[in-house]
Amino acid sequence: MWIRVLAVALALSAPLQAEQRATPILPPEPPPMSDETIKENERVTVSLKSNEVTIRGNGSFVDPVKVRLGSVWHTKGVISFELQRRDGEWEEIATVTVRQDERERHDPYTRTGELEIAIRHDQPGVQDDPQFIPVALFRWDGIRLFVPLFGVGGAADGAVPGRLYSGDGKVCLNLQSDQRGGVVLYDTDNGNLDERRWRPVWALRNGVLENFP
Repeated sequence: MWIRVLAVALALSAPLQAEQRATPILPPEPPPMSDETIKENERVTVSLKSNEVTIRGNGSFVDPVKVRLGSVWHTKGVISFELQRRDGEWEEIATVTVRQDERERHDPYTRTGELEIAIRHDQPGVQDDPQFIPVALFRWDGIRLFVPLFGVGGAADGAVPGRLYSGDGKVCLNLQSDQRGGVVLYDTDNGNLDERRWRPVWALRNGVLENFP
């Protein structure tokens, strides 16, 4: 009797086992990507759309939206940019740091700040922190650059040469390599955008200063 029952059970289970092998059980597919409101109140909405986080003001409340970063002591906030290596590890490649002006750190209540941009120069065998090279330091009384400043394009490719304007825009100092060469100071005709109306004032070429009438 028991032999017959066992034979019948094996016969019934065989098709089921075969079907399971032919159609494996797979994990459910992830839901489609959709927009999502993370937080909302009468003043602001924080939402996620695709791979972007959006913060927008609401209603008639007139005040710019703000992301506030803070910490104790001197470093007040850091924005870090990362990339993922092929082995899966995440690595920082650049930082924007805002902190108390280092010249004022003797007074913890001074609210004078400074902003530093640092970019990583990957150097095998060197610890992470020294690889971050300060590029620019912004303070209330000036900007310090720690790397060379290059002009944008040149006359040969039709791009705008490197240039430095006066505060009122009336004169422009050009670094260029066309027929005028070297360093040229232009009168911009009171800041006229039509460069054909600009007049060269002087040029420094091959160590010789040339004045124009």
